[in-house]
Amino acid sequence: MLDVLFLGLLLLAPAIWLCGPLRADLGPGTASAAWGWRPALAPLLLLTARALFKRRACRAGHELRGPLDFRPVNRIALAVAAVFLFLLAFEGVLSLVGFSAELAPIVIRGATPAPAAGSAATVPDPELIWRFNPGADFNGRPINAMGFAEREVDPVKRSGSVRVICMGDSVVGQGIPPFSGFLHAMLTNAPPDARAWEAFNMGVHGYSAVQGLRLFHLQTAGLQPDVVTIQYGWNDHWLSERPDRNRMAVTVAPMTAHLLNALGRKRFFRFISSALGPSGSLAWSGRGAVLRVPPGEYRSALRDFVRDARAAGAAPLLITAPRAQALSPVLVDNRQAASVPDAIRLHDEYNAILREVARDEQAAMLDLAALFSAPEAAPLFADDGIHLQREGRIRLAELLYAALKDLAAATGHEPRGVSRPGSGV
Repeated sequence: MLDVLFLGLLLLAPAIWLCGPLRADLGPGTASAAWGWRPALAPLLLLTARALFKRRACRAGHELRGPLDFRPVNRIALAVAAVFLFLLAFEGVLSLVGFSAELAPIVIRGATPAPAAGSAATVPDPELIWRFNPGADFNGRPINAMGFAEREVDPVKRSGSVRVICMGDSVVGQGIPPFSGFLHAMLTNAPPDARAWEAFNMGVHGYSAVQGLRLFHLQTAGLQPDVVTIQYGWNDHWLSERPDRNRMAVTVAPMTAHLLNALGRKRFFRFISSALGPSGSLAWSGRGAVLRVPPGEYRSALRDFVRDARAAGAAPLLITAPRAQALSPVLVDNRQAASVPDAIRLHDEYNAILREVARDEQAAMLDLAALFSAPEAAPLFADDGIHLQREGRIRLAELLYAALKDLAAATGHEPRGVSRPGSGV
């Protein structure tokens, strides 16, 4: 009996330490067990009582054998005890040195998200970090029912029509109208072929490529796009206290969510998670400012974007984010960049990554950064050197319209400004 109790407590003690307090419904009442000196000492006290009981029985001429006297059971018990004691010691050391790490939020797969509250233009979202609030006003523009600063769009695509969805950050979503509005007018007034065409944007101000990729999985793919334009880059190389990946919720099954929430309270789990996932996908223990999306992760996000768009039946079209020759020093004041030259260097590096992905994945690309790099393009930019004036948005819409016409014609010639590997700009 003592052996059975000892083995039960040996398994129960780690469970209480990891997941406690534990509660059990006993009908008329409940029983609970929280971690403390009692569950910590109980197995040791039972082991001591067992030794004394066996010694007394031996003196009386009786030989008692319990489950612990069998070698397989003994070895398993020793292994469990050794691992538990190691974790206790490891946790204590991490506590002494003051280790801490931020865990990503946990979301249960299939759970219904809480509805947006209030009239704020943006609301927190566990999987996307934030999102637009449908029905709210954003800089004088209503947010449509789908949650974007765009005209109202029927989520159900008309049979036989061609749907062009423009995804990106504020460069895609800004303006009255945004460039997608000009593109939509061109496509409806003079369709590239006999089919009905439409275009709208799903750009969200401040979004990075990893947020855009998550948005594509959650919402865009279900809208049956035929063409998806992908234009990110600015927010990816802005500075932040934590990488975006660590701020976006991990979606798991209910049991896994309960386990991760329990383990997340322990320093040893956060330490292991941060060591195994340096990009901060589950735990982040870095200090100081970091890039929201490091270069390697930016490359992976764009590659997955291209592949997932194709898997959804859409043609991906990558767009480099243009910049003016001079950027606003407000970027440094806002701590988005260490310096203006550093922001320019990083942005050009991220555009180079996009070109590499387009080449490696054999994806269509509109090199807008190259097309808007000439001095005469300066009036197309706003004062910050990032966003586009009305003339810039019209010019971008014209370039995309020409690209879509050539793609629809399928003549084998690349659209103006659209390149594939080896063809140049």
